[in-house]
Amino acid sequence: MSRTEGPTPQHVAAFYDNTEAVDIFLGDEIHMGHWAPGDTSPLRRAQERLTDLVTERTGAGPGRHVLDVGCGTGGPARRLVRRTGATLTGITISPEQARVARVRSAEAGFGDGIRVGITDAVAMPFADGVFDAAIAIESILHMPDKQGALGEIARVLRPGAALVVADFAQRTAEGAVSGAPGSLAASFVAVPTWDAYTRLADGAGLHVEEILDITDETQQSYVRILEGLTRPELAAVCGPEQRTAIEEILRLFADATDAGLLGYVIVVARKPAG
Repeated sequence: MSRTEGPTPQHVAAFYDNTEAVDIFLGDEIHMGHWAPGDTSPLRRAQERLTDLVTERTGAGPGRHVLDVGCGTGGPARRLVRRTGATLTGITISPEQARVARVRSAEAGFGDGIRVGITDAVAMPFADGVFDAAIAIESILHMPDKQGALGEIARVLRPGAALVVADFAQRTAEGAVSGAPGSLAASFVAVPTWDAYTRLADGAGLHVEEILDITDETQQSYVRILEGLTRPELAAVCGPEQRTAIEEILRLFADATDAGLLGYVIVVARKPAG
């Protein structure tokens, strides 16, 4: 995979198209976990807790339609729909993720309750104001045009609806976790600063209601995910170069977190009601 500086849809889609590898070291939720102090529960259970923290801030329920921006293979989507009774539309730029998400959701009996499309967040094929809430779990960091994406999300939300983001945030100037030129980090992520989330929301016409710092509760994720990279079955679906690149970005993020340069937040931003 050729690399340029800054994330591109092509690089991000190519990485996540290897759904077999991602399943092995991250599971179906494909995001960080959440642990209370002293908790040693498995990564999957901790990931479900983080999904629940996002879900409970959406106001989702029967008759509500939720947009999942960067839905992966649909793990969080299925949990949200199962717990709330809402319907959900997920978007991803990875064709293989979309295929797997559709298959798994159909096999789990969700029918039309979950729909998944291959769509870039900066150009969504939805009418204005059709969603009652939106979630974006660790997808904003992959977007080269974050302001454009936030503007599109705001457009498709009904007045009064909330966008709930769970993602990484740099505590200092942007670039602290950008990675070396040509690295996976440089071509895969661009992590906003803490303040940038408010600026991005303001630029999209959204009002930030909450920024919850859960850095300490998510930090255990790095060790757990790195353990997943040592699983022998990964070798059959992930070459050594890709595995090394994944390990490098995980250690970059872990070291930046230890140094106080990187955090993890849940952001709730609402579209004005009037």
